[in-house]
Amino acid sequence: MTTVVELPQSPRRPDGVVLDPEPALPRAVTRAPARGIVSLKEPLGDKVVGAAIQAFFAVFTSHDPEPLEGVLARSARLLDSHGGSSYAVVRDELVRRVAAFKASNVTTVHIDRVERSEYGDLGEAGLRRRPPEMRPGDVLVRVHVTIPGAGGERLFGNVVVLLLRWDEDLEGAGPPRLRVAGFDEEG
Repeated sequence: MTTVVELPQSPRRPDGVVLDPEPALPRAVTRAPARGIVSLKEPLGDKVVGAAIQAFFAVFTSHDPEPLEGVLARSARLLDSHGGSSYAVVRDELVRRVAAFKASNVTTVHIDRVERSEYGDLGEAGLRRRPPEMRPGDVLVRVHVTIPGAGGERLFGNVVVLLLRWDEDLEGAGPPRLRVAGFDEEG
């Protein structure tokens, strides 16, 4: 083996350098089989879902339709409309409801109970039917509400159904938010 007593004046030229490639993590999913390497999403907490529900109803109780842009996903549809719905239809319907809240001077919505269902909880294996608009990762909430007297006008049904979806297409306008991607009501 040759050794160097003095360092040479020319720059060193090692034979090569081994670099580890960037670790490739699989796409994060809600559920995965217990084998191999998986990346799981953190479950959607009740606080995040509750905040999305509160933001939705705050639009109506504030009598200001402008925040609808931040609450509705661009993919928002009326649930079970058999494809006959669009973002504009949902927005127009909800703007009309904001005007009705203002005309009735209703400033509170009391949330009695929230029923929450994940994608896998509905459909073939689930007890309830899954809306066709629902995708894996979405959350369907049935919000049981009580609305103070509105002078005979019906502002919402007894149950407001919201399909909540992470909206990640914000073009740099901040972190993704949980938005309303579907709306319906019962009773």
